[in-house]
Amino acid sequence: MIQHSMKFPSVQKIVYSTCSIHAIENEHVVFAALKSKEAIEGGFTLAPRSEVVPIWPRRGLAEAASNDDEREWGAGQ
Repeated sequence: MIQHSMKFPSVQKIVYSTCSIHAIENEHVVFAALKSKEAIEGGFTLAPRSEVVPIWPRRGLAEAASNDDEREWGAGQ
């Protein structure tokens, strides 16, 4: 669904939200979408926490991200 929404020419931002507590339905979905052809071609990135929900002490589960994911997208920050 995320990757499909990246194909729309006028899309500028995508919000992905679940009520799940499972990383496979949350962080893993986002990381996979950001590594996709659609994301790379469209220049999609994870927005900094300061632009989304700056008062939350963290976003996502740090242990759900690989070290590369954390560096690249700020997982768990």
